Amino acid sequence: MNLQPWLTADVVGAWIAVFLTFCILSFLYKDNPFYKLAEHLFVGSSVGIVIVNTYYGPLKPNLVGRLWDDHNWWYIIPLVLSLCLFVRAASRSLSWVGRYPVAFVVGLYAGINLPAVADSNLLTQARATASDIVVERVDLNNASPAKLRKLPGFGSAVAAKVVGARKAIGGFKAMGQILGPYGDGKGGLLPQEQQLSAPQLKLVSYAMSGPRGIRAQAFLGAYHSGSKDDPYKPEKKYFLFGILSNLLMLAGTLAALIYFYFSVPHKGAVGKVARFGIWTLMLGFGASFGYTVQGRISLAIGRAFSILDKDKSELHKNQVHSAYVALISIVLIVAGIIYFERRAKRRPPPADPGADGGGVPTEELPQY
Repeated sequence: MNLQPWLTADVVGAWIAVFLTFCILSFLYKDNPFYKLAEHLFVGSSVGIVIVNTYYGPLKPNLVGRLWDDHNWWYIIPLVLSLCLFVRAASRSLSWVGRYPVAFVVGLYAGINLPAVADSNLLTQARATASDIVVERVDLNNASPAKLRKLPGFGSAVAAKVVGARKAIGGFKAMGQILGPYGDGKGGLLPQEQQLSAPQLKLVSYAMSGPRGIRAQAFLGAYHSGSKDDPYKPEKKYFLFGILSNLLMLAGTLAALIYFYFSVPHKGAVGKVARFGIWTLMLGFGASFGYTVQGRISLAIGRAFSILDKDKSELHKNQVHSAYVALISIVLIVAGIIYFERRAKRRPPPADPGADGGGVPTEELPQY
């Protein structure tokens, strides 16, 4: 995190961001010029960013650089195909020329993406559905990184952190030690963490501590009851909730497939299974929609944090004063909307097409 004072351009940019945020929110009242201003700025800046990224990303190194710098004249062919895409804008009679590069691009991307989409949308889901129904619990003190990655909320970074902390302290004695691997600092920093500042590391620690479901599926080896006559008792081997989840996933998948099987009438037992498949599909669609809504709410929370200066250091807060800028923006937008609405009311009504005799008189229209 940069703790240096911001330049004037950075401060003005933060003010503009606050103003445009309230311009977008003004659409909650009705469509107005302030919303259109923010909308047009967003579309225009997005197009500009795409053009710049396209030129300096794939176009310059793969076409311009190889053609002019490396003098590889075979790249004249993709250059000509690219220029053919713009022929339609210059001449409508020669628009057929642009069909050849479009056909080439569509065919190429279809050939590249078909296997990838089939693997991600079909084969990967089929493998997940056909996985083992029996789910074993994971011993955090003896499990390999590959097994740790299978735990809910774990990934490669968290698994590496757990292994490092386990070696540093000689094994976990309590579940609280693993629920806060970043908090105890005994596992060492990963390479990607060494570049983080203290506030950023604190945020990462909060986000990655306490993965979901770890208390249910993970354990710390055998435990001792405290009695001499009672030897070490091993933990339960299987994760019952995971087994029930896999059975429910299998039943829901099969029921959803039966719903799309129309060779048999959906009556009797088949109809009941198909109805269960509908419930499964509705749950899936609802979860996807909820995830989308949650993402939008997360964006709104991010903007609220920025307006309240929750994402800035004390030095930057004293430079920006987002709360005052927000108040001024609201006043300007409200005053502007009132002005535009009054101006629209003062405009003369549009001329009646039939007033000059060009239209059909009302009394001559047939009455029904």
